[in-house]
Amino acid sequence: MALAALAALADLMARGLTVEAGQETTVATTYLDVASTAVREAAGVPISQTTSTVLLEGPPSEWLTLPGLPILSVATVEIDGEAVTDWRLRSHRLWRSCGWSPGCGPSEVEVVQTHGLNPVPSDISTWCAGSRQPRWPTTGPTPTARA
Repeated sequence: MALAALAALADLMARGLTVEAGQETTVATTYLDVASTAVREAAGVPISQTTSTVLLEGPPSEWLTLPGLPILSVATVEIDGEAVTDWRLRSHRLWRSCGWSPGCGPSEVEVVQTHGLNPVPSDISTWCAGSRQPRWPTTGPTPTARA
């Protein structure tokens, strides 16, 4: 399932860019999707709220760190294909008194979790909409490359 862009056409218009219906809308929407993908890849998380199924190696300790902060809720947990319910969600991690690797070897833990931010913070949508600080001051001489 594709995630919605981190910024919308309304964010572009709020920053003074007029987007005409038709081809401009298609181009602008594509731009926002590409920018959102780049931000998500750099962050390593979806950022916007979503529900994901993640597979993790079960550590022998009581704590299992979940990816994709913030973790809002966990629907189901399975260890090596068996449903378990003796866990608690605390501080974006799962706690289980008997640990996550029941045998002598590693285990596979499958977690269905809802995570991410809703709404997307304005600084992220602003960045995706292309309104960010320049790399150098806009007054004075423009830097030039030297050969």
